[in-house]
Amino acid sequence: MKEKFHTSNYRICIAIFLCISVVLILLHVGGGFYSDSSWFFSKNRGKSDITHAIFTQFLHGDFFHLLFNIVALIFFVYRICEHVRWNHIVLVYAISLIVTGVMLILFAKDNKGYLGNSGAVFAIFGFWLTIPNGKIDEKNEKFSEFIAMIGSTIFFVNISWIMHISGLLVGIIYGVLMGKLKYRYSFKEGEEFGENKNC
Repeated sequence: MKEKFHTSNYRICIAIFLCISVVLILLHVGGGFYSDSSWFFSKNRGKSDITHAIFTQFLHGDFFHLLFNIVALIFFVYRICEHVRWNHIVLVYAISLIVTGVMLILFAKDNKGYLGNSGAVFAIFGFWLTIPNGKIDEKNEKFSEFIAMIGSTIFFVNISWIMHISGLLVGIIYGVLMGKLKYRYSFKEGEEFGENKNC
């Protein structure tokens, strides 16, 4: 029963986020939005409402930017769906879009445009960081991933700290709250995954 539930959770998670990835690709390749800066969030162009703040998170400046976010998104979704029900992951993703949008409205610089799904990627990553690991190898992997993600924020050109940090905090806060409320899979030996029916 545990294995069947586990497999089903994987399939739902991956299916949902593959669909999101397809949408990101279609918007970049077929929509023409990426070449039209009027769709980007930008205060000095008057494109600073909540609609632009959320929609801009589905747009990317170039194919490398798009590819990096999709690979990172699928990678962390794959890692986390072993431990967390798919609805929590989708909820973290959705909340991060809204919170990041609000943070852009409040703190974005007037002379810059903002775009990319990295806020949501960092939210999933932040959620992943809150899940306890029993094995030393898993802890080391998670630490390496943290260094890599923070490094990408520091060293890549034209990276938005607002979007990355907003997403990261959303994921961490959500994970901590769900952990305290026990709305997360059990990690005790011999227990079924997802025993809490309110998850």
